[in-house]
Amino acid sequence: HHHHHHHHHREGRLAAGAMEGAATAAMVEEDPLATARSGGMESLVDLDGPRSRGVLGEVFACRGFAGGAATVERMRGIKVVDLLNGYGEQFALADDGAAFRLTDVSADYISSDPPAGPELGDDDGAAQQQSAPDVPFEQLALGDGFYAGIGLDDARLYTWGAGPDGQLGIGHCRGSKVVEVVPAVRDRAFSQVACGKRHGVALSVDGAVYTWGKGHRGELGQGTTRELNFKQHPAKAVRMIPKLVAALNRQRVTRVACGATFTAVIDDSGWVWTWGEGLAGQLGTGRESSRCVPKRVIGPSEEILSARSHARIEAEEAREEVSDYLDVMPDDAREALQMSSNQSQANDDNDDNAVAILSPSQEEECKGQIGDEAPLITSLSTSDSVDVGQVGAAGEAEENNTVPAVKSEGNEPRAADYGFFVNVVCGEAHVLALDRAGKVAVWGFNRFGQLGLGDTTTRFQPEWIPDEALPRVAKISASKYASAAVSTELAGFVWGKRTSLAGQVASLLGGRVANAAHVLSKAAALPEDAQREFLRSSLPDTPHGRAVAEEVAREGLATCHTVPVRAVVSEQQGEAKLSLVQSLDSGGFLALVLTSASGLSPSNGPLKGGGEMTIRGMGFWPSDQIKVRFVPMVKKPGMLGDEDSASVVGNPVDQEGDGVAEPEDAAVEGTDELDAGSVSSDSSSESSGGARDPRCIEEVRGWFDPASGGIKCIVPPSEAIGVVLVQVAMDGRTYTSDDIYYDYAQPCELMRSEPKAQCCTMDEPERMMRITCYGKSLADRPELCIRLTCDGRTYCAPAQLVRPEQPPLPEGTAESEDAEAGQENKDDVSGAPVPVGQQMVVADVNVNEVFSALRGKGDSEVLQVKIDVSLNGQDFPAVPAELQEECQLTISRLAVRDCSPNAWPLVSDNVLAKQLVGAVMTLRCTGLAQLGAGEEGPEGSIMVRLCLRGNSSGNSLEGTSCVYQCPGQMDLAAGSVMFAAPQLASSELMQNGQGWGTCHAQVQLSIDGGSTWARCPEPLVFYAGTFADPQPVLVPVGAPRLCLPVRHDQLGWLFEGCDPLVELRIGGGSSGWLEVTSPVTVSRSEDGCALECALPDLSSAYSGVLESRKAKLRDTAVATYWAEHPLEEDANEEATAHAEAQAAAHGDAAVEEVWQDPCELELLVKVNREVESWRFDKFRLFEHPSIDALRPDQAEVGAAQQAGEEEAAAIDNSDGSPDGVEGEASVAPPPTCELTLVSDSVVPTDSHPIVRFSFGDKSIDVPGTFKPLPTPEELEELAKAKQAAAKKKGGKKDSIVPPGADQPASELPDSNKRRTLVCELPRLSEPGDYQVEVAVNGVDFGPSQAVLQVVALPDEGAAEAAE
Repeated sequence: HHHHHHHHHREGRLAAGAMEGAATAAMVEEDPLATARSGGMESLVDLDGPRSRGVLGEVFACRGFAGGAATVERMRGIKVVDLLNGYGEQFALADDGAAFRLTDVSADYISSDPPAGPELGDDDGAAQQQSAPDVPFEQLALGDGFYAGIGLDDARLYTWGAGPDGQLGIGHCRGSKVVEVVPAVRDRAFSQVACGKRHGVALSVDGAVYTWGKGHRGELGQGTTRELNFKQHPAKAVRMIPKLVAALNRQRVTRVACGATFTAVIDDSGWVWTWGEGLAGQLGTGRESSRCVPKRVIGPSEEILSARSHARIEAEEAREEVSDYLDVMPDDAREALQMSSNQSQANDDNDDNAVAILSPSQEEECKGQIGDEAPLITSLSTSDSVDVGQVGAAGEAEENNTVPAVKSEGNEPRAADYGFFVNVVCGEAHVLALDRAGKVAVWGFNRFGQLGLGDTTTRFQPEWIPDEALPRVAKISASKYASAAVSTELAGFVWGKRTSLAGQVASLLGGRVANAAHVLSKAAALPEDAQREFLRSSLPDTPHGRAVAEEVAREGLATCHTVPVRAVVSEQQGEAKLSLVQSLDSGGFLALVLTSASGLSPSNGPLKGGGEMTIRGMGFWPSDQIKVRFVPMVKKPGMLGDEDSASVVGNPVDQEGDGVAEPEDAAVEGTDELDAGSVSSDSSSESSGGARDPRCIEEVRGWFDPASGGIKCIVPPSEAIGVVLVQVAMDGRTYTSDDIYYDYAQPCELMRSEPKAQCCTMDEPERMMRITCYGKSLADRPELCIRLTCDGRTYCAPAQLVRPEQPPLPEGTAESEDAEAGQENKDDVSGAPVPVGQQMVVADVNVNEVFSALRGKGDSEVLQVKIDVSLNGQDFPAVPAELQEECQLTISRLAVRDCSPNAWPLVSDNVLAKQLVGAVMTLRCTGLAQLGAGEEGPEGSIMVRLCLRGNSSGNSLEGTSCVYQCPGQMDLAAGSVMFAAPQLASSELMQNGQGWGTCHAQVQLSIDGGSTWARCPEPLVFYAGTFADPQPVLVPVGAPRLCLPVRHDQLGWLFEGCDPLVELRIGGGSSGWLEVTSPVTVSRSEDGCALECALPDLSSAYSGVLESRKAKLRDTAVATYWAEHPLEEDANEEATAHAEAQAAAHGDAAVEEVWQDPCELELLVKVNREVESWRFDKFRLFEHPSIDALRPDQAEVGAAQQAGEEEAAAIDNSDGSPDGVEGEASVAPPPTCELTLVSDSVVPTDSHPIVRFSFGDKSIDVPGTFKPLPTPEELEELAKAKQAAAKKKGGKKDSIVPPGADQPASELPDSNKRRTLVCELPRLSEPGDYQVEVAVNGVDFGPSQAVLQVVALPDEGAAEAAE
């Protein structure tokens, strides 16, 4: 049919659109693109060129219903009129009448490689032309080995191919490879031809029907008033030349179609007629085996419509009684049908045995027994469709198209359109009929679901495909066991038999059918999502094997589809507009994807052009003939608004925002041809305002972009501002007719932008920022965007225009998903009042995303960003120098590195609040910048807050409780923020109610007055608790270790990860304190119950304190002596020297008193290394004494054990007297050991000393006690004993003499420097030298050691021999 340009058939709708938009045009400035899309513009020049039939697009051969298509590349650039399928062959009919055979599309598997180019060929497939160049075809039909066509120039009937049954209609059965006119009807003009398996039907231009060929089933319709028995009259079953169907003389037929052995037609009143074989219900008139007389089936009659429901009920009741008619058919009838199937392959059989005929008795027996399946006869040929176009009254025809078409979308069907049929197509044994309302009636064989009714039950009466299963239909087609349709919205649907998976799998497995069945059965037992992987592992890893697995993933393992499914060509094409869909015998389909443009980007640009444009659409392919045409548009006369044809920049009324006009006629698929030479540069007109429009049609070269699948071109310059229609011609001649517009617009001017500063943080990754720009000539366009630039790096954000008349929305930024949605489904936005003469555009962006895009490697965390605006996303007008500062933005990405200190004490009984007064905490940060001023100036925007968290895990800013907030002070040079430390009571924060423990707080920083908060990665620990009194209090000066335990009733407050600081000082008393600068190593015990401190060596500090004290004592004593014994003024030198010596002696004597003042040690503990929390001042330092003597220095093995045993034996042998005196007298005391300890200072005796005996890796600790100092009386007795012993001559020392008795009294041990330690001698089981060492404080052992020699007991036999 012929196609009209859009501005012809849209005028009625355009006028209505102008009236509806009157109110809008009166309120807002006119948007030229919106005006064009609403139909308010027409082309500046007449685009009507030579009309031609056919559609330009891309032909796909699809293996399955859900895709897997291969492009038929040879058909690119050729306008296609029809796609045909029949009996294993596929053809495409071009607009010039050329017929192309499509190879490799009917096999079970279609290679993913581009199939061989479509070609004209004979039966051997050679690339030869079947018809002479001067015989183009208007229409073509395919039979089983023969072909028929209608001449494009002369409307004559042509046939060629095999003709054993007269199917060529040329008077003989020899067949012909030459395309020739059928002689018998040479003088008749025809509009349509159809072919069955062995017969043909032609429709003359005056509505007469001619049939010829084999008609044993009545498919020729040559009967009169009664049925004929062709077995008795075989000659009447075959017609060698076309003969008029006399039964239809009173009807004017508008459409003809053929099944394998039956025929269907439509008359001008919308009725469907059928005749021929009807075993499978294909006649639609009930259960008839065959009929040779045409009979009406379905149409617009009210009587038929009411009777149809009754017939459907009867058919359903009858179907319950039968299942498969081949199973219940009499044996002779079934054999006859099988013979018919076998004989149909022969080419030269006589009339008697060309097809087996049922006897009259057999026919009668078959009636009422036929089930829901017809004999599976060989392939069929049928591919008929009716194009959608303008439709007049019922029966009207446009030129030579005698078929009224389906009402297009937008023209709702009338009541008279329902049941008024305009097209009919036939499969092997099923029928589809399309009425003028776009509904499809079906009947016939349905074993493979080809009727689309959701089951596989054969129908003997017409039934409608439900509206919910199939939308309004414009075209229908059928193949052997499948069907297809194209909706009025150019969506394709297919149903029926699918591609044979078993055949494909068998071919992949070397032709082994049993193996294929086994593989498919195992796949069927698996879940759907596992079937593809199983097949991929079971089949060869070839393109064919992978394609089969993908098909299973798309469509499952079912052998058919019983309801219409969407025909998907490929994922790349998506929801493509399909002009033609033809189902294939193999289960796939052919599809013609209409070349159409759906949108373009950018949608506008400056007059200079030069930018790159991408045209989106479908049906595009690589070609060197692509052209893009720019057609100037002007407003239609009488449209509201400015009468000047030039564009008026303003606010748009864009409903979709995608730059794509709404399709006025969803089924528009035609294209317009315009000779480029027919429109010159002078083809311009004057606008309605009288000014001459200098614009003209521009044509530029285009190219295919594989990445986007669209067409690209360079936008040409324009002489004036205005809208142009953009069209694409893939062949350089046939341009698309879609309403795609481009606006040559005035460049915009940016005046200022907001905000001036913005902070972001990775703690809030979804934080949005609204950028607002004010300027002139800003318009709402799909590509309207705001660009941010920093050091050559850019970020573009989709923007939208704020309409002043819209009510303002609540303050706040758009959600992230709205920002990502771009220009689709724009939400209304508002901001500050727009200045007069300016417009405002806004963009919601993710701040972190913007910052990451603009920040270069090594850049700081503060960026200075420039802002500009573009209407098309490509051209960004420069901002004047005087306004550049108004169009800048500072973006800071704030991050807190750490908080010092990372723990803080709570105010409790032992930590006073005054210790925290004036304390400061510091946050080290990145991204610090002065972004805004608070109430108290720039510093007022800096805020710190502490929010409680239940534990140390989690980092969310939500669900927290702020317990402290204060202003901060920024130090940009140091990259830090300082703030006053909190003073919080432990009783308020601790959840246990006991006032001790720990809790965690999140430290958050804001530098923009609280709008954005960054958190410290580590929590701040609040703690409260106390230590117990440490033990021991005596601490040696040489690198001791101390343990500071936590109170047993406050276990757990010493938190894990703490890093305490312990400071030392020694001294005290009269000498004051000396700070120890050496560090103390502190660690938390594993159980958290104590701090373990490793002190440095305090020997030098201890010595320093002693020397200081000695000097002070000496000076005091000397001063006292001089005060009491002043020198005479006339004292001579001798007297002076004597006095000085006396003073020095008094000083030396006073130094000895230094030991009376112990040296104390004080520990200051800071759990957070900042605040002094505890002070320990009860420690006393001492020097380890040395072991001067050990008595005895020798012992025997087991001596202690033997003594213990003897003691036990003595107790057992006692006489048991009440007083026990005799028993006690017989008990020997356990052996002891004495150690003499000597020190230069004082030997401390007020602790619990320990004596350790070590041998190898074994040691034994024994408690010891110091002997008390001797009294003066004891010292005197000791002296007398000494003198008495000296008088004895030859006397000798023994153990009875007390120690030291041989020394003078002046050399007796000093009370402070020499002490005797006594301990029990432990059981020593092994002989050897034992090391003896002493820990005076019970913990720290001194370096001095003594040796105890342990010897073995003598053998008793050896002792007796020695005696």
